[in-house]
Amino acid sequence: MAEQEKQQLEKQQKEKQQKEKSQKEKKPSIFQKLARFVKDIYSELKKVLWPSRKQVINNTLTVIITCLVLGGIIWILDFALGKLYTLVFA
Repeated sequence: MAEQEKQQLEKQQKEKQQKEKSQKEKKPSIFQKLARFVKDIYSELKKVLWPSRKQVINNTLTVIITCLVLGGIIWILDFALGKLYTLVFA
């Protein structure tokens, strides 16, 4: 019984070593990995829903106007608080 178990363990170890050896041999090279990476990027870019020219212009104008409005609010608050500071501490 013990001898059979020993033989089974040895057989399992040999199979494991063979699997590891075959996995090392099947490992792709750096160039294959790079080629796969580029193919994946290309396939993902085909899935992207690109905005139209009109949408890009509209979004750009929205961002510019929002920045100008917020900049104006900050400038007004800075001016008002600066005047208040000079009245209180000057």
